Amino acid sequence: MSRLYRALRWGALALVFILWAHALWTQRDAFYQYTWRVQWPPLLLAQGALLLQMLSLATAWWYLLVLLGGSVPWRVGASMWLRAQLARYVPGGVWDVAGRAWIGREMGLPGHLVPAGAVLEMSFQVLSAAFFLLSVLFLLPQNPWRPFVPLIGAGMLLIGAFLWPPLFRRALLWAARRLHRPIAVPPPLPFSGLLRVLGLYLLAHALQGVGFVLFLRGISPVPTPHVPLLVGAYVAAWLVGYVAVFAPTGIGVREGALVLLLRGVLSMPVVTAAALGYRVWLSLRDGLAAGVGFLLARRD
Repeated sequence: MSRLYRALRWGALALVFILWAHALWTQRDAFYQYTWRVQWPPLLLAQGALLLQMLSLATAWWYLLVLLGGSVPWRVGASMWLRAQLARYVPGGVWDVAGRAWIGREMGLPGHLVPAGAVLEMSFQVLSAAFFLLSVLFLLPQNPWRPFVPLIGAGMLLIGAFLWPPLFRRALLWAARRLHRPIAVPPPLPFSGLLRVLGLYLLAHALQGVGFVLFLRGISPVPTPHVPLLVGAYVAAWLVGYVAVFAPTGIGVREGALVLLLRGVLSMPVVTAAALGYRVWLSLRDGLAAGVGFLLARRD
C-alpha cells in the first residue's frame, strides 16, 4: 500500500506538471509579445510582506502551544516553527510537523503539544483561507462557481464547530485512543484565545495576498479595483495547493488554480509569470525565515 500511495502521489504530481507545461506551451507567443518591465521597490516590499506573514504564523503557532498548556517563551515557539518550514518541500505534507515534534522533544516539551497544536493549526489555516475563497467567489466578474458558495459556507461551519473547545478536546482524545498513544488531557481552550489565533491567521493570509499583488506590480501594471480580488484569489489558490498533499508546498497545483481563478481578469502570460516568479519569492522567504529561526534558537 505504501508503494501504491507513493506511485499515485508522484503520478498526480507529474500530471499536474504536464498540464501546466501544456498550458504554457500553448501561450508561448503571448509571452514573447508581451512587454515585460521589472520594478524592484514593489518586489522588495513583497518580500517584506512575506516575512511579516511568517512571523504572524510563527506567533500563532506559539500562542496555540500556550493555549494547550505549554509554558513556552515566544522566542522558543517561533524558532521551532520557523526552522521546521524547510521540511515542507519534502512530499507528504507532514514533515514540517515531524520536524517540530523532534525539536519539541529535544527541548523537553510534553509529547501531546505538537500533535494537538498541528491539528488546530491546520484547521485554522483552512478556516481562515476559506474566508478569502468566499470573497473571491463573490468578487469574480464572471463566476461559474457561485452555486458552490453555500457548500463552502457549510464546510466553514463544520470546521468552526470542530474548533469549539469541548468538541476539539473530545476529538483529540479519541484520536489518541485510536492511535494507542495516551496523551495528557488538554486544558479548556478559551474561545477568546481561539479568536485571537484566527485573527493572526487571517492577518497572515492577507499579508501573503498583499505580497502577491506587490510582486505582480513589480512586473506589470495592476488596476487598483482588482486588488481585493487578486489578494483573495491568491489565498484561495494557496488553499487548493494546501489540501493537495501529494504536491510539496502545493507546487504546480497552486499556480494552476490561480490561472483558473484569474482567467478573464488578467492576461494569462502576466498571471503565469507572476505565479512562477512569486514561487521563487516564497522559496527565498522560507530560507530567510529559517535563518531567523536559527538566530532565535542560538541561545538554546
